[in-house]
Order: sequence, then structure tokens, then C-alpha cells
Amino acid sequence: MAIVVSERAVVIGSAAVLALMVGFVAWRQVTRPSRPPSVAAAKTTLAPGSIHTISTGERVDLAAHLPEAGLTVVEFTADW
Repeated sequence: MAIVVSERAVVIGSAAVLALMVGFVAWRQVTRPSRPPSVAAAKTTLAPGSIHTISTGERVDLAAHLPEAGLTVVEFTADW
């Protein structure tokens, strides 16, 4: 038994599949979470005095030392 499919049905089906694919790609572009900027894109030069020791064993409120924008590197060390 042969299945007969008209040329028109093939064209309509192909167009529908193509429309679904394009719609999915467009949807994915809109809903994709934004990527953080790469480290290479960030400024790598430091302003004089931008590195500080903020504690030598005391408790520290880190939020008080974070800038509103930009990158912050926090380094923890120990003397043992």
C-alpha cells in the first residue's frame, strides 16, 4: 500500500517546519540569559591605591567594600 502525498502538502509541511525552527531560534535568542562580560573585556589596569588590606583577623562587612559597578576580587590568606 502506497501513501500518496500531494506536492502542495509537502510544501505546506516544509514551510510549517521552517517557521517553527525560525520561531524557536528567535525565542531562544530573546530568553537566553545575558552572558557576563569576559575577563579580557574588563579593564585590567588598576588605579593607584585600589588594593587595600581591610582586616588582619577582625570581622569584615564585605558589602561595605563592594563598588556599585565593576568587578571585585576578594583574596583570603592565612599566615600558618
